[in-house]
Amino acid sequence: MIEAQENERNRIARELHDDISQRMALLLISLDKMSHEPSDRVKHVTQQLQEIMKAASEISSDIHNLSHRLHPSKLEVLGLVAAVNGYCRELSAQQGLQIKFTHCEFPRGLPNDVTLCLYRIVQESLQKVINRSGVNRATVELGLSPDEIRLRVADTGNGFDVESATDHEGLGLISIRERMRLARGKLVVRSSRSSGTEIDVRIPRAEITRRSKEAAVGSDAIGARNAERL
Repeated sequence: MIEAQENERNRIARELHDDISQRMALLLISLDKMSHEPSDRVKHVTQQLQEIMKAASEISSDIHNLSHRLHPSKLEVLGLVAAVNGYCRELSAQQGLQIKFTHCEFPRGLPNDVTLCLYRIVQESLQKVINRSGVNRATVELGLSPDEIRLRVADTGNGFDVESATDHEGLGLISIRERMRLARGKLVVRSSRSSGTEIDVRIPRAEITRRSKEAAVGSDAIGARNAERL
């Protein structure tokens, strides 16, 4: 179900970027040309045109943000570290959340499902900080060792009882746990009312190597089938 959801997000993101966003750009260009016309008729409606341009610009920005949330193109183009760093910066600017992001150098070529899994967990975890922690600071750490990849997201706000989480709190944890199950990783959630929440994720490097080999085999098989058709 998660794989199907990601495919649908990818399709919607392409439509938003390639169709709606481009049409909005053309609309903004047309409005800008109208506002610079020297005729008396246009001068009469200059203020109205400026208001329309402002609204159109806001819509275009919202579409861009929606497209990024649905399918993070930076993840595929720039890699996990750059994508997480960019998301933290955008969230800080939009929500006023101060995020301390630390990381080590990550190799390129990690399996797409693994990087997407970690990215989505960062999104889900930081949204929980905004929605229920009561603080405006959080920490995101990406670490790499010979044995595993580690992701840690923590805050010092209002924690919760992990075992008896409400449906609203539990849904996010269910999503994170399911992603970890698919990635064959380990998840530890520590939370208390007095010390905040810590989400600790670890994915074995052996599992990542296995997935990379499977992806390479699958790619070779697809290439062979395409060659046969030609």
